[in-house]
Amino acid sequence: MNWLDWLNDFFSAPARRTGPDSIVHRVSEHLLLSGEALLYAALLAVPLGLLIGYTGRGVTAVTALAGAARALPTLGLVTLAVLLAGVGDTAVLIPLVALAAPPLLVAAVEGVRGTDPDVRDAARGIGLTHPQVL
Repeated sequence: MNWLDWLNDFFSAPARRTGPDSIVHRVSEHLLLSGEALLYAALLAVPLGLLIGYTGRGVTAVTALAGAARALPTLGLVTLAVLLAGVGDTAVLIPLVALAAPPLLVAAVEGVRGTDPDVRDAARGIGLTHPQVL
């Protein structure tokens, strides 16, 4: 039996079409967990990134810590989360949020810092408040 026959048998099995082990169910479960983790990471990282980028305080530290966090091994984080939180959705969400937040944080900081200074000065010049400028 070659691998094409095996692949055909795998996808054509009745258990893969319906029920809790179906491919559609597993893909939707994956998309839901990924979307939830991205939502939590964005809720944590984007406001913090906007604040850090606007004030300019701690930019170097945030960039360095985010770079270090990107180097964390995913399997190690999942193992640690399972040991701490047990098996379940929480054990999956913790590492996913921890791995999604650093790039979002750096992107928000650099997005605010990359704004043309003349535009910020013009906004202040016409009387906008700090939240309006942001």
